[in-house]
Amino acid sequence: MRRPLLFLLAIVTAAMLSACLTIENKVTLRADGSGEQVATVDLGEMISNPFFKMAMEEEMAKNGKPEGEQSVDSTWVMLDQLGPLNPDWSAGERDLVGRANGRMYINFEEGVGYVKTFFAFDDVAQIAQFNALMAKANKPEEENPMAGFGGQDGMLSSYTLQGKKFTCTSSVSPDFVNPMANSDLGEEGAEMMKQMFSDASIIYTLELPGKVKKVKGFPGHTVEGKTLTQVIPFLDLMDKPQALVNALSGEVKFK
Repeated sequence: MRRPLLFLLAIVTAAMLSACLTIENKVTLRADGSGEQVATVDLGEMISNPFFKMAMEEEMAKNGKPEGEQSVDSTWVMLDQLGPLNPDWSAGERDLVGRANGRMYINFEEGVGYVKTFFAFDDVAQIAQFNALMAKANKPEEENPMAGFGGQDGMLSSYTLQGKKFTCTSSVSPDFVNPMANSDLGEEGAEMMKQMFSDASIIYTLELPGKVKKVKGFPGHTVEGKTLTQVIPFLDLMDKPQALVNALSGEVKFK
């Protein structure tokens, strides 16, 4: 598919401008400290939206899809998309970005749609390194509808694994700008944005190599077997990210 990253940005923005946005950030951890981080934007509830379908058809046409096409299945390697825009990356940074790839799947007949990005790591410390690198990376500016959001959730988290204890420490990104507070929106525009995002949420999921024994911190979390989950209202993340630092910080002991 031509211009896969720009197409992805357009579709994700269409999702963000709906009241049914769900984003999941899942970290799956193995006993040796390696694992995978998967970020998913669920488009399932939007598939029946005629405005979304119209926007999809327009983007498909721009990318050479035949008229009436009902599905998209596109994969990409992050380094191929961002490498040329970031020539100053070191060999180590290029290696990190080279571990990331993505897939966009949308099928109107099946009523299924999602955008996923995958990052494989050898050590949990690489997650923070990769996320910080992505936050500062040069991205396509032309037709980039995500410029106001930066493509980030506003939080920076670092992880450590010592034996069978996992620790997460979070902070607000110094570059975070609340798009809801954009003065260009005006009061009415800001209120409209809040209504659009009223039901949106971000799900943070941690899957550990053993059953969870004890949790310290992460207020409001739920545990099921090896999995710890936090559900954060999107507006809370935008309006008061500092208040969520505690919600996304803590330690977990597992068997």
